[in-house]
Amino acid sequence: MSVWAENPTSEEAIRESIEKQIAALNAPPPPSKNQKKALPEEETADQLKAASPPKEQAKVEANFSLEHTDGMLKAKIEFINGVPFYAVFSHDGVWHIALSYPTNNTFSPWQASEFPELTSIDTLSNESGFCYRLHLTPGLYPKIAFDDDQNTLTVTFDKQPAEEGEAVHLVQPRKLQDAFRVKLRNAQTDVEFYDPDTGEVLWVICADEHNKPIPAYHYPEFDLLDSYQGLAFLLRDETLDYSYIRKVAEIRKDGGLANSLATANTGEPLKSAIFSTFKADTAPQATQKLLRNLATDHSKIKDGLHLLWLYSGQGLGLEAADMAEQLLNQASDLKILPFWRSLSGLAALLRFRYPKAQEQLEFVQNEPDADFWKSIALAAQQAYSQTPNLKKLTDYSSLLSGLPLVLKERLRNDILEVGVLTQDPSLLKTYGTNMSEPVYAKYRRLYEVAKAVLNLDPSKDSSAEVLKDLANINPSSKTSVLAMLNYLKFMHKAEKIKPEEELAQLDHLRYLWRGDQLEYTLDKYLALRYMEEKRYAEVLPLLRKTLKYFTKQAHQDKLPDQMQQALINYFNQESPPVLEMLSIFQDYMSIAPDDARGDAIMIKVTNILANLELYEEAISLLKEYLNQKIQQGSDVQERKNKIYYRIAVASILAKKPQACLDNLGQIKNPDSELQDDLDILKAESYLMLKQKDKALDALGETPAQLFHKANIFVGDKNWAEAIKVYEKICSNMPSVPDHLKEQSIINLALCYLLTDDQKALTALKSQFGSFMEKRKGAQTFEFLTSPNAQVSLTHLASLQQVTSFAERLKNVFSDGK
Repeated sequence: MSVWAENPTSEEAIRESIEKQIAALNAPPPPSKNQKKALPEEETADQLKAASPPKEQAKVEANFSLEHTDGMLKAKIEFINGVPFYAVFSHDGVWHIALSYPTNNTFSPWQASEFPELTSIDTLSNESGFCYRLHLTPGLYPKIAFDDDQNTLTVTFDKQPAEEGEAVHLVQPRKLQDAFRVKLRNAQTDVEFYDPDTGEVLWVICADEHNKPIPAYHYPEFDLLDSYQGLAFLLRDETLDYSYIRKVAEIRKDGGLANSLATANTGEPLKSAIFSTFKADTAPQATQKLLRNLATDHSKIKDGLHLLWLYSGQGLGLEAADMAEQLLNQASDLKILPFWRSLSGLAALLRFRYPKAQEQLEFVQNEPDADFWKSIALAAQQAYSQTPNLKKLTDYSSLLSGLPLVLKERLRNDILEVGVLTQDPSLLKTYGTNMSEPVYAKYRRLYEVAKAVLNLDPSKDSSAEVLKDLANINPSSKTSVLAMLNYLKFMHKAEKIKPEEELAQLDHLRYLWRGDQLEYTLDKYLALRYMEEKRYAEVLPLLRKTLKYFTKQAHQDKLPDQMQQALINYFNQESPPVLEMLSIFQDYMSIAPDDARGDAIMIKVTNILANLELYEEAISLLKEYLNQKIQQGSDVQERKNKIYYRIAVASILAKKPQACLDNLGQIKNPDSELQDDLDILKAESYLMLKQKDKALDALGETPAQLFHKANIFVGDKNWAEAIKVYEKICSNMPSVPDHLKEQSIINLALCYLLTDDQKALTALKSQFGSFMEKRKGAQTFEFLTSPNAQVSLTHLASLQQVTSFAERLKNVFSDGK
């Protein structure tokens, strides 16, 4: 088929050429009888406007005739004085042949008996185009041919559609301001028709070659129609802005084209549309026949879609899913076809791939079946983790009856499972007791479980026995596990079962069913019950395993927070077993909160180690905790100081004075109440390193540090220096604690006695006698200040008022520190 295509010229040359031809012929401007009207490929908008014929155009003369050849209906259109571009498409089962030019048509006589597949022919026409409408029986598809020599268009209607031709490029609008755009390389011009019967506009893009079949698709404001040459739209919204230029058709709308899912009208009973013509008795034979066709080189995409439909209607989810993928690999444009999307989503639903089913079905609009299946997929996911919205499932119950039996039974089983998990009475009634018993035996037990759950009565313990009996039938089956779970929940709520027995049965139950959302539900419920019963040591490994195998869902349900709280609660107990506590800390330290609560857990554990004199182990844990935690918050340095202090204390107890000094050096801006302990600890570290001068220099002028300095002098039998320091503490020094003042007075008396300073002893007794009367060391003070007191160095340790430094350090690791 030849096409007239002028070389690009100036606007003036084009206008002159067009005007000459119209004036000469008063007809469409083909330069010869076998060339079609066309404009240059690179024409501009101005050139299009200039090249447009006058409003009063001469018409193409055409003769329409029908004939039968090899059992196939052929529609022939012979063009007499010019050949327009044309489009072939279907709308509501009516085949349209649209011409891009006004036409004077003549019908050749035909008898209805000769063409049983044809019921009637009518036309649409206006001043810019002409359209034949052929009302044919379903199941026929056009094959288009043009005879250049005879200027004759032949459309043959066959049972097998043609698949070859130009491909269409379709771009969906992504944003509100975007257009719906279709690019077709064989497109040439556009024409529109008004249908007086429907009040709708048919916008047709005519072409010079046939294209690959373009499947129909429904949008809220318009429909893309089944098109075999060119393409056609049914425009329902008067506010649409549509245009065609340079082989691209665009549809826009102020405020954006609708892209939200249409909500099905549930005001009246709905009926299944997708499977309304499905015949279960002939489906297996039809499937075998299609499989044989697909094995040949003449198989068509439509055969594959038909087979996908048959597989889905028979409940063969795996086969349907495989076929859906194969079809998509052959024709990627299928993903914009609602029919493919609906059946692909159904196949995923049949295979329990609920997220994928929801994803596929979200795409489909104004299709109650698809929305029903999407609601099942969504509820099946949410029933295990949150409270789903079940109203849609209840509203869509009428759709179930229109589905093939095997499909109806399977989907009803999914819905009843949701009802059993949520214990929703409306759902259980609608799909349970309000419907007859399932036909297939494999679905009957869940139906019985659903009835038993619906009949549970808190005032009647016996109402749960039915569930228990059902659970004992094949206990490892999913239905039995669901029955037992509901039984245990009921008995717990009714307080008719001991917690130990309930938890033991729940723990056993979670091993009976593994690998899907039911296992997750069992683990989550058991963890909740462990927490309620304060069995924190058991909930921690359970939650850790649940997080490992159900990571995404567990994080959505905040199970890590629950696990952390269980750890905190465990260490807040009065006296958990020591070995168990150490084991739990070693396993779960990483989840301890990075705040004072986590520090408290660490302190409790290292207290145990230090009290067992396992100082190296305590130091190791403290350092590991310091590396992993204490990374954020306004009190980071304060918390670090406390940990470094404990490491320093453990180091000196482990006889590592230099390590003690190193960790003390990491403490920045310590609290004033900690300063005495830090300086005394530093002094003792220097003493262990035999650096006495540094030890004395490390001590300041506070009462506690002076007391420690005096004790160092006493240890060296340097009585004179010790007396100076004790006198300083006792001589009206402000803020001296009574216990420290008491000890200093006794030690001062001891030093006076050892230096035989009776005068000082008398003065000391006179000054502090009344203060010491009711003190713990009153007798010792009375003895040391008596006139005949004598003491030897061997008695010094028993009389000196000083606590062992090592003992004082160990107090750092006592409970409550």
